Amino acid sequence: MSQLLEAHNIVKGFRNIVAVNDISLSLPEGKITALLGANGSGKTTFMRVLAGLVQPQEGYVDYNIICSRSPGKTIKSLIGYMPQRFHLYDELTVMENLNFVAKIKKVDNSQERIQQLMEKFGLDNYKDAFAGKLSGGWRQKLSFSATLLPQPILLILDEPTAGVDFISRQTFWNELNYLKQAGVTILLSTHYMDELERADKISYFSSGKKIYEGDPNLLTEELNIRSWMIVIQRSSDIIPIFKNAFNNLMFDWQGSKIIVRGQHITDETEKELDNFIQQHGGILTPIPPKIQDGFILLSRSHHGNS
Repeated sequence: MSQLLEAHNIVKGFRNIVAVNDISLSLPEGKITALLGANGSGKTTFMRVLAGLVQPQEGYVDYNIICSRSPGKTIKSLIGYMPQRFHLYDELTVMENLNFVAKIKKVDNSQERIQQLMEKFGLDNYKDAFAGKLSGGWRQKLSFSATLLPQPILLILDEPTAGVDFISRQTFWNELNYLKQAGVTILLSTHYMDELERADKISYFSSGKKIYEGDPNLLTEELNIRSWMIVIQRSSDIIPIFKNAFNNLMFDWQGSKIIVRGQHITDETEKELDNFIQQHGGILTPIPPKIQDGFILLSRSHHGNS
């Protein structure tokens, strides 16, 4: 599979803080790569390095392939970057903002392109509204439209659906899948597990390091994760009892049930757990592990070992 862009051993810090610590990542052409990590894990800084907005202190980004796709164009004209925070002008209307972006980006057939995007994202009814008066979801749609205006071949989107309602998130993802089918390469960050499952590749950052990279559909299998559900009368001291008996497992209340997660758990351990749960008046049932189980275990194991 061709890689549109490759980052090698990126290190970037600010004052005494290392935001990105020796991270390498490649973006498969025409695919969606998703980044996950807690706030402060280095996602935004890494994406800004890839977009060419900040220079790494160590390592480099190989833009040779992306430049070869459109000879004569600058790297920044080939990359559409959408930051977390609204980056357009509050005092301009929706239409004025899009016209301004079209002008500085030198967009061909700009009025036709603007009209297409406004209709696609429902902005045509707000074209005369000031951006500063829009709700968070509509501001995201405006930002996304502005990012798409120049028709970049690589999109770098920093939490594009944050603060957006479910229906609008679906609209975003319909467009992302359409762009993917058209050959656009996409890198995005998200905290939504259902969005990670739609990606072709995921990468998990923690404390400035990449601790996992792979296919989201294979995550739980690769990590050898097993999960169970315990139905039991809720009490404040029941989980500590379980944790003391099985310190290699993780127990968390989820509504009225307890979810148990573990890696490399043998059938013998499962039998011991089942007997122990029954002795305490509970019922243990195996359940398919979810992608979020993998990230919970990755996060806790990484912080536990750091």
